[in-house]
Amino acid sequence: MPIKTHEIKSGIVALFDPAVLLGDSRMYAGILNHVRAGFRKGPFVCIMERDGRSAWLHLTTRAQANYPRLFIQDKWRSHGGYSWLSKPQYIADGRAVFCGDNETFEIASASEWPYQHGRPTVSKEGVSAILAEARNFPEYYEAAMMHLAGCRVA
Repeated sequence: MPIKTHEIKSGIVALFDPAVLLGDSRMYAGILNHVRAGFRKGPFVCIMERDGRSAWLHLTTRAQANYPRLFIQDKWRSHGGYSWLSKPQYIADGRAVFCGDNETFEIASASEWPYQHGRPTVSKEGVSAILAEARNFPEYYEAAMMHLAGCRVA
């Protein structure tokens, strides 16, 4: 079931098609504004929502030895299905904050399926850790926060 704009809040997880997100010229995508590659359709976690706009980071189940990824601890995860609760989950890249209008995120979730045990979520403690990870890349984080506030970021 696609996410609806009224459901978007910090900690919520949704499956997005990055091609839809990157196809919106109003979308800020962190390092992907320069690279525009490397993200598959999959889960994203909302790290902030404000005034009809939100910021999200892509999740992955793969650790990477040459690029340390923030592990989403089991105690931070709730609801969702077996894969969400049982497989390791990581932030794919703290530099790739997707930030834009909530309507775009709703459209990008069009092929999302219904959740038997509720939509996956990350606790406030987990979101705080994710925000700290994103702040490790101030150039991208600060630009995303400006975009979230409604300022156009090149």
